[in-house]
Amino acid sequence: PVDWVAGLFYLHSARGYENAALAGLGFTGSTTASLRFSSDMPTTSYAAYGQAAIPLATRLKLTLGGRYSNDLVKGDGQIDLLTGEGGPIIPLAPRATASERVKKYSWKSALNYDLADNWMVYASVSRGYKGGLFNTLTFSPIFVKPEVLTAYEVGEKADFFASRLRLNAALFYYRETDPQVEVASDG
Repeated sequence: PVDWVAGLFYLHSARGYENAALAGLGFTGSTTASLRFSSDMPTTSYAAYGQAAIPLATRLKLTLGGRYSNDLVKGDGQIDLLTGEGGPIIPLAPRATASERVKKYSWKSALNYDLADNWMVYASVSRGYKGGLFNTLTFSPIFVKPEVLTAYEVGEKADFFASRLRLNAALFYYRETDPQVEVASDG
């Protein structure tokens, strides 16, 4: 028989900073002034997915799966200079807003062969992604594209001594596009 699963996914999340501040000579050149920033990045994601494991022979199985995702990422933020106790609040830039919709298809294919009841070898190829985003620490309306990973893997999984010893081994290669990296700079 074919083993399969299918479903729907929904996510709504919100992240950001509310009235976070950086103060001191290194940030403002003053001992009384500070930078205040507020940002928000709500994300809504919908997806439909399915996967099936199809027996091709007594000990050989093909697994195929897919997922279609639709993500909406919004962002807004502002930076102000607080000049000190009772002093004026100076907006350093107008409030910025942005939104981006990303539609992605992820997939997996694998072949599994049972060498014995407790020992299996496999090969797989899959593609997934990490959703895109906006920088929220000091909000930037420039969208960071989704990071996409294609994974190639071969390996084996085995249980010995009535499942008291498990031995798994794998070789893999990852091909990554549009990596999301955080960079800190002192100026």
